[in-house]
Amino acid sequence: SAKLIRDDMGNPLYYQGTVEDISEKKQAELSLSESEERNRLLIQQSPLGIFLTDLDGNLQIVNESLVQMLGSPSIEATLKINMLSFPLLKKAEISTLIKKCIREGRSLSGETTYQIKWGKFLVAKYYFDPVRNAKGDLVGVQGMIEDITQQKEVETKIRESEEKFISIFTNAGDGILYADKNGTVLEVNPALEKMTGIPRDDLIGKSAIQLIRKFVHPSDIPWMLKNLTHLISGKPLKPYELNYQDKIFEISSVFTKGKTGITAVFRDITERKHTEEKTRKDLEEKEVLIKEIHHRVKNNM
Repeated sequence: SAKLIRDDMGNPLYYQGTVEDISEKKQAELSLSESEERNRLLIQQSPLGIFLTDLDGNLQIVNESLVQMLGSPSIEATLKINMLSFPLLKKAEISTLIKKCIREGRSLSGETTYQIKWGKFLVAKYYFDPVRNAKGDLVGVQGMIEDITQQKEVETKIRESEEKFISIFTNAGDGILYADKNGTVLEVNPALEKMTGIPRDDLIGKSAIQLIRKFVHPSDIPWMLKNLTHLISGKPLKPYELNYQDKIFEISSVFTKGKTGITAVFRDITERKHTEEKTRKDLEEKEVLIKEIHHRVKNNM
């Protein structure tokens, strides 16, 4: 700033001025401007829907992701939405949650389902935080909304698949044993308990080697252990038969996808084997009878 100095008669003598170094101030203003621009870009480019609303529900800031989630035609149109009175937001209880955030002055988070205008549904995860000014007064609510619709669909498919597997596993007529890649039993189904007469608790957590040595006939132990070693090493194993007490089991064992565990299916083929044996004996008897008849006919000729 400069000031004109005059003499007693009012005639100008000279200018008196002061110079202030505002370099730091300008640098601070520039840094602030750059910071605000970075924040603006972060908000606009964020995959999360972001908004800032005042205490009356009037939107101050929205980003493009929120526009997409709400099914609004533009940022300008979205800014006209009142977060406390917009029907679809009220239906999804988002308006109620924002009011609660304002009333209680605390952060809220959770999940809700939002119906977009043309009938589609969006599953959203929300984070609402109270905004305060420098004096500490509550002035609005800042919100972030994440579209987790696809994630929920995947979770639903996984859950349905697991339920289907559990149903098949539990109700299967064949005995099923699931072990880890080292042969430690993780689960068995009710059919296997019934077929073997061995309670589930006596099988879970035991190694296949322990079970083979405990429940298999001594003469079958060597080749059973050989089969187990073969399977654990990752090599394919053809179905094989095992005599267990008064039953005969056909066992099919395979590594699960990704080789994270072993699934063994036990099928009781006792009746089939007995039928095959009876059929074989009947055929042998008939063959003997035919030979005897042929021999007698030949001798009588």
